[in-house]
Amino acid sequence: MESEFDYRQLRMGELLVKAGAMTNKQVHEVLQRQKETNKPFGMIAQKMFGIPAKSVWQAYARQMAVAIEETVLILEPRNIEAMTYIPLKDSYRYHMLPLRYEPQTGVLVCATSKAKFAEALQYYHSCLRHLVIEFVFVDHREIEDDIQQVSDTLKRYKELKKNVAEQKRETEMAMN
Repeated sequence: MESEFDYRQLRMGELLVKAGAMTNKQVHEVLQRQKETNKPFGMIAQKMFGIPAKSVWQAYARQMAVAIEETVLILEPRNIEAMTYIPLKDSYRYHMLPLRYEPQTGVLVCATSKAKFAEALQYYHSCLRHLVIEFVFVDHREIEDDIQQVSDTLKRYKELKKNVAEQKRETEMAMN
């Protein structure tokens, strides 16, 4: 079973072999090329053998996950500034919920789930590389519920703002 396997002891190539994405011979060839080029293992494996990006990201996520703290979303401190860094639709799509921005360190703390960590990492590397992000793991249902609440609140805010603008127009028209 996968949960009995200790990923902390494995390197990228071993993880990809374990997942059935590569052979030991391919790993050896990639390691040889890596010595020559000094490029990331996953990038070389993709180019040399067509290893799917998803497999590489999943292996990378398994390597990284051992250092990430698990918590309960409601216990995590938050600030509104954090929500400005990741669009709500991307938060939902990649299960990456911004919790707080820590200006003294320049770190954006985001919650994700173990199941969606590979997707969150891929989004981070493709769209948010300019930020320093620290991840915490929470249950995926907590993220979905929280994003839905934020979405509902934003919809109510937009409706309220629209109603206030309409009332203001009506008042101005009545005064003329």
